[in-house]
Amino acid sequence: MLNTKSEVSDQGTDYETALYDQHYYASLAYVFYLSERVRIKPSMLLKAVQGAPVSIDYNALFTIDEKYSAGLYLRNNTACGLLTQIRFAEVYRLAYAFEMPLKNSVGPRFSTHEISFGLNMALLRFHKNAITNF
Repeated sequence: MLNTKSEVSDQGTDYETALYDQHYYASLAYVFYLSERVRIKPSMLLKAVQGAPVSIDYNALFTIDEKYSAGLYLRNNTACGLLTQIRFAEVYRLAYAFEMPLKNSVGPRFSTHEISFGLNMALLRFHKNAITNF
């Protein structure tokens, strides 16, 4: 894998440090239409970087009316999480994610909470504000 090394000097001692390691990602997903209003999207994400084990995420996301989404995921059998999202006013998204460790991998105090806000913009004429499955 590619990386960039840099030499650093501190009080007469020279160090060599890696500034950047190339990361590799591969994803796989498919959308199943359970009805005209309801979809389920199972997906998988593989992540690799030199010196670390390959990471695999398994996900399942339910979407209703292209507006409400909720899903679960499992990361390397060491963490699991919940994802929720709502789309409103045609262009905005508000999402919440919660992740907690399993099997005492890092302890119960290391759960994470994320809140994100998204905006779909048509910067150029050929861009659309259409809602997609991905």
